[in-house]
Amino acid sequence: MANFRSIKTIFWSDSKIVDEFSKDDRYFYLYLLTNEKSNQLGCYELSIKQICRDTDFEKNEVEKLLDRFENELKIIYYDYDTKEIFIKNWHKYNWLNSEKTKKCIEKEFSLVKSEKLRNLIYPLYGAYIPHGSNKEKEKEKNKNKKNENEKE
Repeated sequence: MANFRSIKTIFWSDSKIVDEFSKDDRYFYLYLLTNEKSNQLGCYELSIKQICRDTDFEKNEVEKLLDRFENELKIIYYDYDTKEIFIKNWHKYNWLNSEKTKKCIEKEFSLVKSEKLRNLIYPLYGAYIPHGSNKEKEKEKNKNKKNENEKE
């Protein structure tokens, strides 16, 4: 989680944003790209309640925006069970191609709870995610460390 996000100025001339987004859409999208939970992967946990608090949108407005962004604009996926959002083209406006970014993406991918979102993310970021990188692998590591500590 970074405490600073810069958005490329191309955001304002992107034809999809210019032609298809309302002012509420632009505000909501900028929020999704820059809120304090956003990360290098563009997939993070964010509850509807939190979105309402941060944006002053009502719950029904947020639900409509999530539905519009997922089904009409096709730029996000939201998993209501895990309360995770994935911004499909997050990297288009906020991307650094560095070793630190690659390591960060690998770590963040291992934290994604939603299998649905993991399956959507992997084809886009597979080059940055070693084969088999997942939460179970992390859990196994932690379990092994705990067992080693108990033996000592």
